[in-house]
Amino acid sequence: MADYLNWDDPQFGTKFGGIGGPNVSDPRAAQDAPAGSININPGNNPDFPYLIAHDPGYLAAQAAATAAAKTSAAQRRETIRQALIQYGGNWAGFTDKYGDIDQATRDLAAANQNSTLAQLARNLATNTHNMRAQLAARGMLESGDLGYGQNQLQTNYAQDQYNAGLGLGQTLTGAVNAYTGVLNQNAKDLWGALMTATANEQNAPGNQVVKRVDASYDPGASTKAGKFIYRDPDGNYYTADGKPYYP
Repeated sequence: MADYLNWDDPQFGTKFGGIGGPNVSDPRAAQDAPAGSININPGNNPDFPYLIAHDPGYLAAQAAATAAAKTSAAQRRETIRQALIQYGGNWAGFTDKYGDIDQATRDLAAANQNSTLAQLARNLATNTHNMRAQLAARGMLESGDLGYGQNQLQTNYAQDQYNAGLGLGQTLTGAVNAYTGVLNQNAKDLWGALMTATANEQNAPGNQVVKRVDASYDPGASTKAGKFIYRDPDGNYYTADGKPYYP
C-alpha cells in the first residue's frame, strides 16, 4: 500500500504523496496528457511580396503600362516603316533592334518610284540632260564647262542625298525616342504604384504582423494546480485549452 501511495513519476520528476495528500493531486487523473506545447496565438505573418504583387492598384498600373507600351510600339513600327518606304532604297541588309523592318517594308521601299531617292535620281538625270542641251545649243558640249557642270550637279545630288538621309535618321530616332520615353514613364509609374501598394498592404488592418506565441508544458505549475499548465516565453501561464491561468 505504501508503494501505491508514494511513488516517483518518471514523466514529471515529482514525488506524489498519495492520492489524498494535501494540495497535491496527479494531473493525469483529470485528462490525458496533451502535447508538450500548445499554441496560444497563431500569429500573423503576411506574405507581403504576394499581397503587393496582387494589389489592385498595382495590377491596374501594370495593365496601363502594358497597354501604353503596346500602343507606343505600334506607333514606332508604323512610323519607321512609312519613313523607309518614303525614303526608298534597298534595305535588304539592314537589321533593327525591334524587328520593325519586315520584308514587305523592304520590298515597298525598293519598288517605290516616288520615293525620295527616286525623285533625287530623276532630278539629277533631268538637270544633266538640260545642262547638256544648253551647252550643245551654244556649241560648248566639248568644252570644260561640261565637266564643271556635271561636277556641280553631282555635288548637289550628294548634298541632297545627305540631307534626305539626315531627315530619315531624325525621323527614325524620334520614333524610337518616343517609344523609350513611354517605357521610362511606365517605369516611373510602376515604381510609384509599387510604393503605394506596399504602403497600402502594410497598413491594411488584416495584414498586421503578429508574433506567434507557443506555451510549453510546465511540470511544477501543473503539479501545483492539479491540471496541465503551460508557460509562454514571457512567463504567462495558460490551461490546456489556451485560457490564461493565474497561479
